[in-house]
Amino acid sequence: MFPDMSDVLSGFSETIQFAVVSKAIVDYELSETKASIEYSTGVKQPLPAQKLRVKPEGQRTWRWWTMWSTKQLKLDDIIKDNCNREYRVMESSDWREAGHFVYEIVEQAVPV
Repeated sequence: MFPDMSDVLSGFSETIQFAVVSKAIVDYELSETKASIEYSTGVKQPLPAQKLRVKPEGQRTWRWWTMWSTKQLKLDDIIKDNCNREYRVMESSDWREAGHFVYEIVEQAVPV
């Protein structure tokens, strides 16, 4: 049993706005569905160097972040923050008993 850390999370988090894009296979093709914009609390920080070192070599140059949120997301969902930056959920940890979820997200490249 974990202590409820939702009060601590709210102490250093902020309300974030994001749109979640979910993927599904429809008629043998990949389809992305953009959900309506939702609000939740969360905070993100750069991924610690120790975790970055164990990523495959080609992924080490990606912009990785750790994000804590009260919102439950699925792997491969795309999050859009208030600055219109997009992030893809690459890994999730269920800390529901502590009042939040932890994600490893990667910043999507902006098309030129």
